[in-house]
Amino acid sequence: MAYRSNRSPIIRGGGERPTGKPVTWSGIPINNFTVKNSTQGQAVVKLKPPVVSTAQLRGIQSVARNRQYVVDEIQFNSQQRTVTILAKPY
Repeated sequence: MAYRSNRSPIIRGGGERPTGKPVTWSGIPINNFTVKNSTQGQAVVKLKPPVVSTAQLRGIQSVARNRQYVVDEIQFNSQQRTVTILAKPY
């Protein structure tokens, strides 16, 4: 077992992964939202301009390389046929 300088043990995998700042994607056309696996709660969202800017898209892709986004909230607007998603990178 390994110990820190204050004599507390180091436990692998004992902590939660740090979470990033929540992001909101608004005005996503409902056709860009597809349920991939409802049992596991997985969906695919196609994000591209004008929903997100090219710079925002690069930022999303850089986070998604080694982390995943977990959705906290989804709002459907049936009149405008759009989706708003609140997500956090984990």
